[in-house]
Amino acid sequence: MLRAKGGSCFVLSSEGDDALGGMDIDAAMYRDAADRFKAEFGIDPDSDQYLSRLLVDLCEKAKIELSTRDEATIAVPFLRGPDGLVHPSVKFDRRRFERIAAPFITRSMNLVERVLGSAGVKASDIGALVLSGGSSRIPMARRLLGEAMGREADPRVNPDEIVALGAAVEAARIEGRLNGLSFTDVCSRTFGLEIDNGKFIPLIKKNEPLPAVGRQLFTTVEDYQRSVELHVIQGEEPTAASGVSIGRFLLPGIRKAPKGDPRIAVEFTIDEGDMLIVRARDMDTGVEQSIAVFDGGLDSRSPQDRVLALAQIARREAAGLTVDAALAKELEEVLAMVPACVGDDQKAVMTATLLEGLLSELSARSTLIDAPQVDASELRFPGSGMRSSEKDLR
Repeated sequence: MLRAKGGSCFVLSSEGDDALGGMDIDAAMYRDAADRFKAEFGIDPDSDQYLSRLLVDLCEKAKIELSTRDEATIAVPFLRGPDGLVHPSVKFDRRRFERIAAPFITRSMNLVERVLGSAGVKASDIGALVLSGGSSRIPMARRLLGEAMGREADPRVNPDEIVALGAAVEAARIEGRLNGLSFTDVCSRTFGLEIDNGKFIPLIKKNEPLPAVGRQLFTTVEDYQRSVELHVIQGEEPTAASGVSIGRFLLPGIRKAPKGDPRIAVEFTIDEGDMLIVRARDMDTGVEQSIAVFDGGLDSRSPQDRVLALAQIARREAAGLTVDAALAKELEEVLAMVPACVGDDQKAVMTATLLEGLLSELSARSTLIDAPQVDASELRFPGSGMRSSEKDLR
């Protein structure tokens, strides 16, 4: 939510859900279409990598088509079925599509209520409504948002172009070509560290103006402990397991001392480009390590693969397979993160042998995700070996 006056823009509040987007709707449509392909034509897209990726693309196109039409058809002719060639074709009418999309649009509307609440603003106080992104073209989403806000979206704004236009304006402002224009953004999420008892300690809180800096002093939890692991978390709850794992790094070379004696200074910095830099320094030995995290995380999978992953999760849930959600989430995040972190800059801290062992262990644990029942202790990762210190940070 923005307040604009003259040439000044200030973000009042920001809400979002990193686990919600148009891909969720694509995945739900894929699940529906794949189930119908199997039931009606004996074709199982889940068992054919090419067909599954093709079906994802066709579902996305059907979703886009349904923003302007009442019906869309997905057809993949000339497939080999149990009894010869078949030509699978399924239809999505507006009613079926809205039933599939409703849970995700409802989650979006909950975010609208939260952003109003955190800014202390009533819907009737809003002067303009600007939509961004292709999914905002979905008629159901526009209808519910218009009803909640008491106004229609600004028709002058193209949802597909607004982000690019904003980027162009920001680039011109940075280069000094737009005099008199100022923009103050806020941190859209809370960032902090996991400490040894599984608690989440925030260092930079949501809606703090950018650039933002957070500092805190930590110490060890064991006598003569020589290293600590810093587990960077994004979250709003007091427990680390409820948040999202952003990254992990090791601070070695801590002075040998009784627990609680070493002083480990940790600093979080977020710039206006949403880049988070975490620095940790042993104030006795001077040993320092840092990590930089860019907005967007480390998920390098293709859009189709991410949609298929969401669809597989939905299938497991529909089959009644259960697992500790927070721990499974952490496991999947770490599995995605570790290969990307194996670089020359990391080998100074984590040896190749240690990385190979960690990858092997994580791969073994990953098989637990599909188990019908899982003991939470089997998936839990070790603590950071660190706790908050009562000493002053000087």
